[in-house]
Amino acid sequence: MEQQAINLVANILLVEDDDDLAELVQMHLKFQGHQVLRVTNVAEAKAQYQQQPFDLLILDRGLPDGDGLDICHYLRQQQDWSPVLMLTARDGEMDKVDGLEAGVDDYITKPFSVLEFQARVRNVLRRVSQTVEVQVERSELEDSMDFGPL
Repeated sequence: MEQQAINLVANILLVEDDDDLAELVQMHLKFQGHQVLRVTNVAEAKAQYQQQPFDLLILDRGLPDGDGLDICHYLRQQQDWSPVLMLTARDGEMDKVDGLEAGVDDYITKPFSVLEFQARVRNVLRRVSQTVEVQVERSELEDSMDFGPL
């Protein structure tokens, strides 16, 4: 089966306090054509979220002022279902379960493979893109269904 190339350019919020890791992640995401804004803590992430929409949020769990899950909880309380990818050193089974149950779309543990990371980002963006396409198709179908007065 032939693989179809998915070339989705996304506006990504990266929440990572490790400078070296953040630089590496940013470099690879930008190389893929994405726009990346990096912040280092929960407060900055919430402030940036309120200023502009993001197509994907990549969150660390161990941040100076809290847990990346706090950001995910905040988004979901706002009824925002933007995709969230957790990138963290917390690799315990319950850490992963807690993240997924909080609404995280994917959970990657450090250290990680750059190729796997890129594939997971593409996969999350592809799923979101396909969901949006289906919603648009349904909306267009509903708009075209006019039975007149009954």
